[in-house]
Amino acid sequence: MKLALAVALVVLVAVAGLAALDRLDHRAFLADAAAAIAASPRLPGAPISEAELAGLPPPVAAHLRAAGVVGQPRATVARLRHGGRFLPSRDVGWKPIAGEYVVTPGAPAFLWYGRIRVAPLVPVVARDGFSLGHGRMRVKLFGAIPVADVRGPEMDQAGFDRLLAELTLVPTALLPGPSLRWEPIDEGSARAILTSGGLRASLVFRRDPATGAATLEMQRGHQEGDRIVPRPFRARISGEPLRAGGFALRRRLEGSWLLPEGELAYVDFVIEEARFEASPASAGAQLRRR
Repeated sequence: MKLALAVALVVLVAVAGLAALDRLDHRAFLADAAAAIAASPRLPGAPISEAELAGLPPPVAAHLRAAGVVGQPRATVARLRHGGRFLPSRDVGWKPIAGEYVVTPGAPAFLWYGRIRVAPLVPVVARDGFSLGHGRMRVKLFGAIPVADVRGPEMDQAGFDRLLAELTLVPTALLPGPSLRWEPIDEGSARAILTSGGLRASLVFRRDPATGAATLEMQRGHQEGDRIVPRPFRARISGEPLRAGGFALRRRLEGSWLLPEGELAYVDFVIEEARFEASPASAGAQLRRR
């Protein structure tokens, strides 16, 4: 009996210690987000007019009108929370996930934090992002035991590629600016091109006029062993709208890798909460702590 109690006590202490380290990792995410927010310039505060959409390719303009950007100011900071599921690998299968984003369109950046429950009481915590000119991806077991920490030029490009896709979470971030421009392809599609500090990313945007769903096609960095290899990626934005901050966001985000061996579904997120700010003032302090 005494041995069993001792073992139980050791387990409880270990779990408490891992939980404390997990909280520290989340605070590090908040600190990275606050640094990105501090580096992001204040955007024009005037409401967006219909005239600003006139020069955009038709599917992009229709998407922004449906999202409700006309009459709204440009968002300087966006914070989103999501649930859903994630596929770490074919062998592991789909796992529940809860995550959060911080996106700054002014100096384009995103930070993402996700908790994946790979088994009962066994979470994997992942942090991914592109900010202050660099990309970085970190993965930890229990939010404490390092599994991966990827950075360097290849990760910079991979993070920048993902950044362009994540900017679609913020409707006003799709307006042309110093870093972003649009090229028409045909009546139903257009190409977005994002450039910054010698990096370049592009995606093809398509919108279904019947349902309002949008499809994104791009190259993204796929982790293959110890290398990051550019691979085609397809994302779909659909579902019932979530109304937040004057905008109407499609709730469901699905993504698949188009690999040589075939299509591999990868993410299936559902946006649960979104907040937008037109000014960066006190933004770091307003990030909600767990």
